Amino acid sequence: VVTALIHMLARLAAVVVLAAIGSSSHANCACGGCLGASTDDLQRGWEMAALQQRVYQQIEHPARVRELRSEIEFAEARLRLLRDRSREYEPMTRWLVGNPLYVTAEQTRLAILREERRLQTLRQVYAEEHRLHSSRLRANARAVSLAAQRLAHAHPPAGDGSIEIVNH
Repeated sequence: VVTALIHMLARLAAVVVLAAIGSSSHANCACGGCLGASTDDLQRGWEMAALQQRVYQQIEHPARVRELRSEIEFAEARLRLLRDRSREYEPMTRWLVGNPLYVTAEQTRLAILREERRLQTLRQVYAEEHRLHSSRLRANARAVSLAAQRLAHAHPPAGDGSIEIVNH
């Protein structure tokens, strides 16, 4: 869970860096000459941006949400099991002297605390995933838009196909 959170934050940082780079003096110009890129490179850049947007929307985000929901459900089930086990130990742990299940009952209590913290962390990561989703969508759409602008600037649209002859 922690590595997934780190991965998510690193990806967000990369998006922020790319957005900062995209806001340089030639970002709105989007001409191939300013960027030093060929038309093929610009076309590939646009295709990659569009592909990354679709992959995030259709694969990465839904898979991450499903994975988090599954982990949360498993943590909740494990917590219920540990609490049931702790209740089963209660009749045996009431004795002050000669408690036969003292160590086991204490281990179960610690496992309950550990699982409660894990569940709390999972719920926070799940909420963060939903909170950052719209930001990622906007960043992906901006990347596609900038790539399309660069490509359009490198390939200005042709006229209506007619040729005008001017005599001087």
